[in-house]
Amino acid sequence: NFSWGGDDSGTVTAAGGNGLRFVSDLTHRETLFGYALLRDPPAAAVLALGGNAGQSAITLTTPGTSLSMLVGTPGGGIAGHWFTNTPAAGPLDATATALDIAPDGHYHYRFRFSEAGTFQAADGKWIRSRPGAPPVNGNYTFYGNDRVKAAGGGGTTMWVRSG
Repeated sequence: NFSWGGDDSGTVTAAGGNGLRFVSDLTHRETLFGYALLRDPPAAAVLALGGNAGQSAITLTTPGTSLSMLVGTPGGGIAGHWFTNTPAAGPLDATATALDIAPDGHYHYRFRFSEAGTFQAADGKWIRSRPGAPPVNGNYTFYGNDRVKAAGGGGTTMWVRSG
């Protein structure tokens, strides 16, 4: 079993007609998103994202990425608790996200991706396999006893031992 995720907070303001400007308190970077608030989305989409029939949805997109949809119950405008909670399906990880937007424009975003399967590593090469998905492989290099750099599967990660 493997999971990874992140956590961010900051402010969100309107940016043009259908745009939102998120500014992270952590990085102080600004990210622009297009968005749509769907008061009556298709029930099948809401259920697939882990929501309940009758909930609203918000879509977010930025150039170079695919559309992201979260479900929830808005408090007014985009304010509210928005989330997804989906199981692993083929090549897709189980995903849990939460975007809380306060009426004053402060946000808190959390995400976690999880998967289960097998992982094998030997002689500088690794491979991971999980039911319903093609195997992913790559290379790794140790740097002392507390760091390992793994490349493959669409990116490069430096793992550091904690504690």
